[in-house]
Amino acid sequence: MRVAQKGNLQKARAAWDRLMALGGTGVWDADIVTLSLADTVITDDDLAVFGDFTQVQVLDLSRTAVTGAGLKHLVYATDLEELIVVGTKLSRAAL
Repeated sequence: MRVAQKGNLQKARAAWDRLMALGGTGVWDADIVTLSLADTVITDDDLAVFGDFTQVQVLDLSRTAVTGAGLKHLVYATDLEELIVVGTKLSRAAL
C-alpha cells in the first residue's frame, strides 16, 4: 500500500511539474492545493494530467482556450471545490 501511495505522489508531482512548465502558478500545501492556468496556452489534452493530479481544490482556467472536451478530464480532480472560467468560451452545458 505504501508503495502505491508513493507512486501516486510521484505521478502527482510529475503532473504538477508539467502544469508549471505550461505557465501555471499555484500552491501545493498539506491543507490546500490551488492552481492557476489563467492566460496560459493550456489545451484540452493538457488537462488529461488531472488523471494523476487529483488533489487540486481551486483551479483557474480563465482566458484559456479550454473547451467542454477538456473539462471532461476534471472528473478525476476529486478534491476540486472551485473552478474559475472567466473569459472562456465554455458553455453552461459544458460546465
